[in-house]
Amino acid sequence: MIQTLILSQHAQKRCAQRGINPDHLPYAVRYGKCLRRQGFQFFFLRGKDIPSTVPPHTRGRIKNLCVVTRTSMPDLVVTVYRNPDALKNIKRKSQTLL
Repeated sequence: MIQTLILSQHAQKRCAQRGINPDHLPYAVRYGKCLRRQGFQFFFLRGKDIPSTVPPHTRGRIKNLCVVTRTSMPDLVVTVYRNPDALKNIKRKSQTLL
């Protein structure tokens, strides 16, 4: 499993803009559902995927968190966002870029 995540400048900016704590990103990578599309890995953390060992105040902040990494560089975070419909949107993407 990935030990350390490296945030790109874009991911750092998005975390700041969206109020996402970079310390919460490993939860999505470790426990979230992983889908590979278009050369990227999308880690989406659903509410039911959050283990009971996670403190209650953190659960609400990491629910519906999506972390995007490159397939070729899985420790480099490209972007981060929260979206309850992200899984549906990711599944709808084509497998390859056109």
